[in-house]
Amino acid sequence: DGPYAKFTPDGGTAGIALQDRAQMAQVLGGLADVPAGHRSLVVLRVDDVDRYCEQITARGAALVHGPAPMTDRMRVAH
Repeated sequence: DGPYAKFTPDGGTAGIALQDRAQMAQVLGGLADVPAGHRSLVVLRVDDVDRYCEQITARGAALVHGPAPMTDRMRVAH
C-alpha cells in the first residue's frame, strides 16, 4: 500500500518502480503543471548520495530536489 511499488526479478538487483504521479509532483513541484510531460524517471543506486550529488553538481549538473530523506531507509535527489 502507498504511492510506490517496485518489481525486482528473482536473482537480480535491477527493477521497475511505479510512483504515484501526485506524490512525485509534491516532491518536484512543477511536475503537476505538465500533464503530458515527465512520465519516466531513471534511478541510479549509489553508495553515498550526498557525495555523488557534490560530484555531479561540481561538473555542472543541476539538482531539482535533494539530497533528502524519502523514507526512513532511503535518501534521494532529483
